[in-house]
Amino acid sequence: MYEVTQYKIGLLGEHIGESRSPRLHELEGKAQRLTLSYELFDFAELGLSQADLQKILKSLQDKAYAGMNITHPFKQAVISYLDELSDEARSIGAVNTVVFRQDKKIGFNTDYSGFIQAFREVLPEVNLAKVLLLGAGGAGSSVAQALLSLGVKELHIYDSDAEKALALVDRLDSVQTTARVTAAHENEISKEDFSGLVNASPVGMKSNPGMPVDKSMLHEHLWLVDIIYFPLDTDLLTYAQSLGCKTMNGARMAVYQAADAFQLFTGNAADKNRMLGFF
Repeated sequence: MYEVTQYKIGLLGEHIGESRSPRLHELEGKAQRLTLSYELFDFAELGLSQADLQKILKSLQDKAYAGMNITHPFKQAVISYLDELSDEARSIGAVNTVVFRQDKKIGFNTDYSGFIQAFREVLPEVNLAKVLLLGAGGAGSSVAQALLSLGVKELHIYDSDAEKALALVDRLDSVQTTARVTAAHENEISKEDFSGLVNASPVGMKSNPGMPVDKSMLHEHLWLVDIIYFPLDTDLLTYAQSLGCKTMNGARMAVYQAADAFQLFTGNAADKNRMLGFF
């Protein structure tokens, strides 16, 4: 355990008012008899922008916070303001956890480990031959790397910003050579026969409702993951379940990434089953 016994933690992002992170961390801290508080810093509500990230991080570090979780839309932008990166964060090019340690701001990625743990539990024997990933932002970058680590043979990446998808393909090709990774174009998606689909885009969130793909491309033999956890039952998941698809919602990834971040913040291993109960 670290020498610190009182922990101040928070979340930086936009439209995060209903995040479950405070509950997860504070209840786990209480269960471990730690004095731990978790605050939300919603840039949209505070009238802040990406340009304020560096200033806010420095202010929180000066106020003796243990660290910060980082969410949409800052998981990639925050890297410019950090002193060090973990190997995973550097490889993925995205950070969701920043630890303030010895006057340094150190970036980690627990989305990667959280997705892998959740996927292995919920969808252990699905076909990984050909997978479509929606979203090439911070979360999408983490999930893409995780899918390749899980053994996906062919990964097609679609983002409404085509340049983002191409950049992620280039990054992945620079760190692996076993899988085929390509950028998918909108007019090609419905023509392909995928074994699995993962939504790591913001489409489906409470603040951005809707379906990220046309219903016509879903079928009963497709497995589907939506990493959104508010709401848990997105339109995409609900429709896929009505077809009989094997599905995974965002709950376990959210909890497992939080548990890994909790250990980085406090030095204490979190009880993941207990945290699932808190969720």
